[in-house]
Amino acid sequence: MTKAHLRALAPPPAGAHDLARALAQGGDDRLRLQGSPARNAYGCTPRPDPGLLALGSCTASVVSPAGFAAASWLHDRAGLDDAAWRREARRLRHALAASLGLADDDGLVLAASGTDVHLIAQTLAGGTDGRALPVVMAEPAETGSGVPQAVQGCHFNPHTALGRSAQPGQPLAATAAHPLSPITLRQPDGQPRALAEVDAQAQALVAQAMDAAGRCLLVLTDLSKTGLLAPSPGCVAALRQRHGSRLTVLVDACQLRLSAASLRDHLAQGWWVAVTGSKFIGGPTFCGALLLPADTSPALADRPLRALAGHSTRADCPAHWAAARALSDVPNRGLLLRWQAALADLQAFARVPQTDVAALLRRFGHAVAARLADDPVFQPLATPPPARGPIGSADSWDRLPSVFSFGLRPAGPGGLTLDLAACRAVHQALQQPLTRRLGGPAGTVGAIDRRRYQLGQPVACGDSTHGLAVLRLCIGARQVIEVADGGASATERLIDSALGALDKAALLARSAVPAR
Repeated sequence: MTKAHLRALAPPPAGAHDLARALAQGGDDRLRLQGSPARNAYGCTPRPDPGLLALGSCTASVVSPAGFAAASWLHDRAGLDDAAWRREARRLRHALAASLGLADDDGLVLAASGTDVHLIAQTLAGGTDGRALPVVMAEPAETGSGVPQAVQGCHFNPHTALGRSAQPGQPLAATAAHPLSPITLRQPDGQPRALAEVDAQAQALVAQAMDAAGRCLLVLTDLSKTGLLAPSPGCVAALRQRHGSRLTVLVDACQLRLSAASLRDHLAQGWWVAVTGSKFIGGPTFCGALLLPADTSPALADRPLRALAGHSTRADCPAHWAAARALSDVPNRGLLLRWQAALADLQAFARVPQTDVAALLRRFGHAVAARLADDPVFQPLATPPPARGPIGSADSWDRLPSVFSFGLRPAGPGGLTLDLAACRAVHQALQQPLTRRLGGPAGTVGAIDRRRYQLGQPVACGDSTHGLAVLRLCIGARQVIEVADGGASATERLIDSALGALDKAALLARSAVPAR
């Protein structure tokens, strides 16, 4: 579908209401809509919000107008016919694989969220005996809140994606989960650890898991909530060579802040890859997929899947997987609609020349970093560029930072930083028009800013005593597409929006009372 076609397909108000409701179905409680206007647990509406300047693509996103139009097209096309939805699922799986640069969709498993992807990966990796593998992965603060439970093969929400009741923390299979072995990515004050230290800890934890169970699931985080890549691909490759098939490697690329070439290189190593269309790409909350190497998918065709009956359907799995017959034959329409919406932006992003993406990220990153460094109200969180080593191209855009995390200290250097609760208040206030002037502790008065900004939700880095609560400002595919369509003036507007968001955050912080 062309851009003009998508605009022409914009649904009428009545259709928009039905579609918005459908986009929020087929997921766990995090998608439940509440309030007016209706929002999910991440504060996102299930329909476009043209007045919101979206700069928080490291977390759940609001659907774009183009994505909403694409989902409307599928919603009308498939109607209420399950057979039609099964056909659309096959078409969509093929289109998604092609958009990610994959030869086919034989190793692609759709999932209701990135968290569900981790649950599916553990179920598949556990083997025919249903026993969960011990897991070595980044510390929970740097990944999704439900991921630590899911990757251990446990329920992570009171309701599954298909509406079944569940007990968070309870294993899906009869056997108990192994304790999670976390890799520490940041020091107690929130600053990143040296990559050599991270790699050494990963090696030690994998060795311990192998001694205890003879097998292990190692998660390579690419990238974390705050933009870290760890352990290094070189370290992971060496561990895989040492332990062979006893070590299953899952690349957590749910941010999808990597190029198609880097993604293919991960798969070429024999590693599994988890992705979503609802963060960097900007599709609606939530839609995920597990990508498997070409020689891995056939070996998993008979792997028992009954434990996933509350999370997955037959249409989510490769067509040749006989074990998928244990799953419902009724497709997850909400998931398919969300992926259809995400595909509109993914395909548009894929058409932008890689050199243009890299040039925009450099310019954007320089402007944001300079603003953070120049104002004492900000405490930037150091995040080194992703150290990909041999993965992808040396000049690829995915070696540049695209997530900028910062704490807020109203009194300047040496002063107290806002705690997580206060940062959440600033995060929420950024999404509302500022219609009056605010005075700070030092008597400063800020300008009125009626623009509405969405940054990444605050997260805590480091320990509770010395750590830092940070907001996250990001550039995502949506901004890249808008600049590609709008030229130089669009670049200036994007940077102005980012600096405006920081100006407003600084104003709100100076008007707040430090809470730690």
